[in-house]
Amino acid sequence: MTEPTLHPSLGGTTRPHHRIGLVVPSSNTTVERELPALLQRHQDAGFSFHSSRMRMHTVSPEELRAMNAQRERCVDEIGDAGVDTVLYACLVA
Repeated sequence: MTEPTLHPSLGGTTRPHHRIGLVVPSSNTTVERELPALLQRHQDAGFSFHSSRMRMHTVSPEELRAMNAQRERCVDEIGDAGVDTVLYACLVA
């Protein structure tokens, strides 16, 4: 976790800022909207989101294997952003 930072756009308050890395299937159109909306309830902390995408067109065993083969590249890319944590946002049945 990073040190608290000054957020002038939030009234000049000092509060912890968390950088969250998201590894997301390319067909996922919701997590980058839903997660910030969920975490905005935490008024005592700030969050930023940094995404990398794994290619996936349809949900099938073959597509899932191909998508998972891209995870290391995505985690490396997210690591370049200096995130505090990585969320692997692939929740398919």
